[in-house]
Amino acid sequence: ANLKRLVVTYKLMPGDTVRLDTGLWTLESTLNILESGAHGQPIVFLGSPNGTIFNRNDTAQNAIQIVQNDYVRLERLKIQGASTAIAISGASTNLCDGIEVVNCELYQNSGRGVSFTLATNLNLANNLVHDNQQGIGGDGDGVISGNEFHHMNNWVMDLSGPLLVDGNYLH
Repeated sequence: ANLKRLVVTYKLMPGDTVRLDTGLWTLESTLNILESGAHGQPIVFLGSPNGTIFNRNDTAQNAIQIVQNDYVRLERLKIQGASTAIAISGASTNLCDGIEVVNCELYQNSGRGVSFTLATNLNLANNLVHDNQQGIGGDGDGVISGNEFHHMNNWVMDLSGPLLVDGNYLH
């Protein structure tokens, strides 16, 4: 199965869960999440407990982009080999609302683990972010908690906006 083909071909609906099998998924191009979930019914991309690895294999391009979409949850994914592992981008007239990145490992990216702009009700929780140029950065509102950071080449967090940053660990 081809994940990009699934995202482009099928209209994902609020409450849908895309279960991703164990293994290495090479992303030939950036995976653009095209659909929005709803409050209480996010579209979930759920990795295997045994390891779902996305390798962008191009450190000049992002691995996953969520642009002006709402209520998407990325969970248990390992993302490497990109510029930014996950890029979340809203607009002044269409904020990204309710995006969640939970229990993911974001590593060996030439830029950030997570980048976000104009995001609201953001939840970045319990992620392992390491061996990137930068950790998590952006502007918006939400919660950044329980994340573990190590071996950043530059900074760990560069944030603006009303964000609750709590219980993160740097070593």
